[in-house]
Amino acid sequence: MRFLSLVTLVLVMAAGVPSAARETKEDVPCGGDVAACVAKKRVEFEKRGLVGVLLITPKSLDSGEFEAYWEVGKVVPESAAEEGDVEKGDRIVGWNDVQPLREDEDLQQKTITAVKIGEVIRLRILRDGELIERTVMARKADARVIEHWLAHYVYSAFGEEAERKYVEEAMKRLEADHDH
Repeated sequence: MRFLSLVTLVLVMAAGVPSAARETKEDVPCGGDVAACVAKKRVEFEKRGLVGVLLITPKSLDSGEFEAYWEVGKVVPESAAEEGDVEKGDRIVGWNDVQPLREDEDLQQKTITAVKIGEVIRLRILRDGELIERTVMARKADARVIEHWLAHYVYSAFGEEAERKYVEEAMKRLEADHDH
């Protein structure tokens, strides 16, 4: 039962993503074929590394050295971040050579999604007024995380109804995989 509640949480979280609804059929990827797009994205997402942090929108920082930070909203249990002593509430001011910029969510997204499996990430963190450094190695994402990413993608590319159907199918797949 705990597994199902975790899966439900992970997949339902996708509903909070802002929609990039398409106006015309020409704007819809893969000619509107959700399954074709998902198959293509799945290959891409399976190569993506996972650090194990949920980062909150960039926030300004009144400090001479740093313009902004990404706040750690959650650390995934048993993740590279947890093992690397990253904590909820940490303020990430450096991710390898990237420094967060005020109100630049695109930079945050590009930085996180560019991580490859096995990549070493150097984090510069402000914690309790002290600058500390942590190093973590990105891991392969498990099936639940990949399904979560795919649900986000389906929502942004095809809209709420397509995402709802995708989540229902994903739940069945994950339950079947868990039963084996």
